[in-house]
Amino acid sequence: MKTIIEDKLPEIAWSIILIALILCVGYLVSHHQNAIEKRYGFCTMTPDLQWTPCHIEPLMIRCVKQGGAFGNAGFKDRDILVLPQVHSVTALYKLLDQPKGTIIELNAIPYDQFKPDCDPDKRGKSLKRFVVAP
Repeated sequence: MKTIIEDKLPEIAWSIILIALILCVGYLVSHHQNAIEKRYGFCTMTPDLQWTPCHIEPLMIRCVKQGGAFGNAGFKDRDILVLPQVHSVTALYKLLDQPKGTIIELNAIPYDQFKPDCDPDKRGKSLKRFVVAP
């Protein structure tokens, strides 16, 4: 006579395999993002800016390394990226994953010029930054 655990063993094994795969994919994505940040000399954050009536989580450039690609392009700490095709950190890293020497155009609003507004077109004048892939 089989026990309940013996009956459920295949399901448990597949569940463990699925969890392991999810963790591995998460690790690989995180490792790739860290490599891109190190390569370009910056890091990002998405602060929760709860201005009424909007809930805004902009993609903010943080910890800009002087002499790095982002520092050389003129990015400053707390610049906010405003790109129609970039709505997440993952999309930004995909955009930056280019061969050495590729020029990547990014638009940013300096934090002190950022206006909280529900309409993205009214959040401030963006500045073009040209990043050369290292």
